[in-house]
Amino acid sequence: MSEKAPFISMIRSQNCVLGSTVLCVLCIAVKCIRIVYSI
Repeated sequence: MSEKAPFISMIRSQNCVLGSTVLCVLCIAVKCIRIVYSI
């Protein structure tokens, strides 16, 4: 838990654009995984 604290604070200090970009990438990755498992 203590290891992730600096990482989370670093993300919070960055731009909202960067955060939204990461979320978009994660969403795309989840969709790709669902498509792969659905086949």
